[in-house]
Amino acid sequence: MRKFCNYHMILVAGYFSFIIISFSLKLSFIKTIDISFLSQNFLTRSWQSATRNLYDIELMWLVVAIFGILSIYHLIQAIRLGRQSSKSNHHPARWLINGLTLGLMLIITASLLGISDAIYLAILAVAMLIFAGLGIVGEYLTAPSNVPASSSEQQPKIMFQTLPSLVFKLHKIIGVLPWLGVGLSLWASALYSFELLNFSHWSLYFSGLLLMFTFLIVGYFLIERQRRGLASNYVRVEAIYHISLFVGSIGWFWSIANLMN
Repeated sequence: MRKFCNYHMILVAGYFSFIIISFSLKLSFIKTIDISFLSQNFLTRSWQSATRNLYDIELMWLVVAIFGILSIYHLIQAIRLGRQSSKSNHHPARWLINGLTLGLMLIITASLLGISDAIYLAILAVAMLIFAGLGIVGEYLTAPSNVPASSSEQQPKIMFQTLPSLVFKLHKIIGVLPWLGVGLSLWASALYSFELLNFSHWSLYFSGLLLMFTFLIVGYFLIERQRRGLASNYVRVEAIYHISLFVGSIGWFWSIANLMN
């Protein structure tokens, strides 16, 4: 078990290096958040859309928050694996951390792609919080202590086998839909904007979308195989899962650095 805490420490160093690089490159992108509403023109007595600026936000601090959270999480995991030999495959905190970081990544991606409406960004944030919450609920429902094992409880057992599957399917849908919504906004910008989008905009979006699909495919394919007894070593499976997310984060960070530098 101790040898697997080493990869967590490597990830701590990897994610923390993103913070150092962010400061070294002096990444900066101040985004003005606004809100759109209907306003009446007192001269023509007609209603028209209006926009009001709410506040400015430095996106670089959100980048630091993402990789700071991930660094602390993997540091805690390394300490936990170094102190005990438990092979429990239930870690609800994983879903909360991934929901928060992927949510912040989504907001940064949307902001860099031109989305500035506060309500739009709030909907994206709420969707990712629901995404994290459903992951925690699914993790709780699949815990051995919550699944009936007695033959006299066959009906509840069937229910507890079906309900987590439904929760995780909804979890996947809610995780992907916000990214597809941002993609539609990017597509609309490409069609109707007078300014041509460059390669950095497209690479940013697709690297973020790829990161989400990496989370869903690698996470669910490998970890669910372990829960069904198809993987021999859970810790090794989870190592592949976390390392895959780190590799995906490299592409996303490279894309935002091109737009923020």
